[in-house]
Amino acid sequence: MVFLLSTGSVAAGFDEEYAAVSRGLEYLRAAQNQDGGFPMRPGGESCLEITPWVVVALRLAGENPANWCPVGSSPLTYLQAESGKLEKVTDYCRTVLAVTVCGLEATDFAGRDLIGPILAAQAENGEFLENGVPGRVNVHCWCILALASAGLEVPAAMRAREWLLAAQNADGGWGPSVGSGSDPDDTAAAIQTLLVLGCGPDDDVLKRATAFLHACQQTDGGLAYGGQQGNVASDAWAVQALLALGDDPRATAWTLNGTSLHSHLLNLQREDGAFAYQAHTTANPVWMTALALPALCGVSYPLQAGRDYSIDLERQDWYYRAVRQLQRQGVLNGYPDGTVRPQQGISRCEFVKLLVTYLDLPLSPARGFEDVKAGHWASPYIGAAVSAGLIQGVGEGRFAPDDPVTGAQVVTMLVRAAGWEQVPASDGKWYEGYLAVGKTLGLLYPGFVPEAKASRAACAWALTQLPG
Repeated sequence: MVFLLSTGSVAAGFDEEYAAVSRGLEYLRAAQNQDGGFPMRPGGESCLEITPWVVVALRLAGENPANWCPVGSSPLTYLQAESGKLEKVTDYCRTVLAVTVCGLEATDFAGRDLIGPILAAQAENGEFLENGVPGRVNVHCWCILALASAGLEVPAAMRAREWLLAAQNADGGWGPSVGSGSDPDDTAAAIQTLLVLGCGPDDDVLKRATAFLHACQQTDGGLAYGGQQGNVASDAWAVQALLALGDDPRATAWTLNGTSLHSHLLNLQREDGAFAYQAHTTANPVWMTALALPALCGVSYPLQAGRDYSIDLERQDWYYRAVRQLQRQGVLNGYPDGTVRPQQGISRCEFVKLLVTYLDLPLSPARGFEDVKAGHWASPYIGAAVSAGLIQGVGEGRFAPDDPVTGAQVVTMLVRAAGWEQVPASDGKWYEGYLAVGKTLGLLYPGFVPEAKASRAACAWALTQLPG
C-alpha cells in the first residue's frame, strides 16, 4: 500500500474539481437561450462576446457543444448564424478558439475565413492591431494565441515577441495597452503568449511576470484586479498561466492564510453552480463561469498545446472521470490529433508503464526477459514493476511486452499493487484468486471479461479504483 499513498490527494483534488465543473455546466445549461447562444447573465440576449467562451468551456469540460440544443439550435449554430456580425479582430480570435476546440476548420466556418482577418491585423513591426489601432497588448496576445490554437505558425514571430517584451512594465506585468498599469489578467495572457513565441519558463522576463502575479495575490488567496479582493477572472487567467509554466496553483508558494489561489477560485462558486466575480459581488455570472471552467479543467492556452480536452471523450462516458484524472496527473497521454482513443487496446508493456507512472515507482532496467532488450523503451518500467513484485513473465524467460493485456492480467497487477502478496488458492484458472480479491476491491471494470483484451478506457478506470 505504500506505493499508493502519493496518489490520494491528487485524486481527491480531481474529484473536487469534477464536482465544481459539473455544477458549473448545470448552471450554463439553464442559462442557454433558445437560439443556442449564451448571454452575459441569464435572461439576457445571446451575444458574440460570451458564447465563444462558453463553447470553449463546454468542450474542455468534456461536453460536445454541438449537442447542446435546447430547441434545435446549438451554440455552434448560433455562432454560424451570427458570423456575419464579426467586426473586431478580437471577435475573430474568440470565434477561432471556439471553432478550434470543437475540431472545426477555422478557415471555412459558415463560409467565412476566420484566420484571414487576424493575419491581416499584423503590422510590419510584428504587432497585431485592433482594427488599425496600435498599442493594445491584449489584442496582440489573443491574436497569437488564436493562431497557435488553430495550429498555425505566428508570422514574424521574433518581431511579435520583441514587441511584447518591450511592452512589459517595470513591475514585471502588462496592462491592456502599452503604458497602462499592469494587471494579472493581461499579464497571464502575456505569459502564455511568450511561451508560444519561444520564451522558456526560466527566462527572466517570465520570472518577473510571475513575481508580479505573486504581488497581486491578496490575503484571501485570490488575485486582485485593483483593490484588495481576489476575483474569479484574475484567478482563472493566473491559474492557466501557472499551468503553462509548469507551476502548481495549489502549492504553498501560492497560498496565503491557508487558502491557495486554486482554492480561492473554487470558493467563488455559488450554490447554483455559477461563479461569482468576487466573494460578495455577482457580475456577469455566465461569463465568469465560462472563464472559471477551463482553469479548473487544467488547460492553458493555446488550446492545442494541452490536448487535455480529448475530442473523442464525452462527459457521460463511464470512463470519462478516470481518463481525465490520469491525463491531469500526466499518466495517460493522448495522440497528436487530439484523441485519446479510449476503446483502443493496450499492450502489456503499455499498461505496465501506466501502472509504474501512476505509482511513481523508481525506474530500473528489466533483466531476465529474452524479449525485452536493454534498449527497449519499456525496459525501465518493466524492471520497476518486477522489482516491486507487481508482474511476472509469461514463462520460458519471456515477458511478451507487445501482447495485448487482458482483463485478468490488469486485475492481477492491481491486486498486487494494492498490497496483496498472497491471494486465495484456486483449483481453476490461475487468475481466479486474484479476481476474487479484485472484485472485493472494486477493480473489475464494466464489461469485464478475464481473458479478453482490455481497452485504454478499461485500464484507466481500473487503475483509478486502486485503494489508497
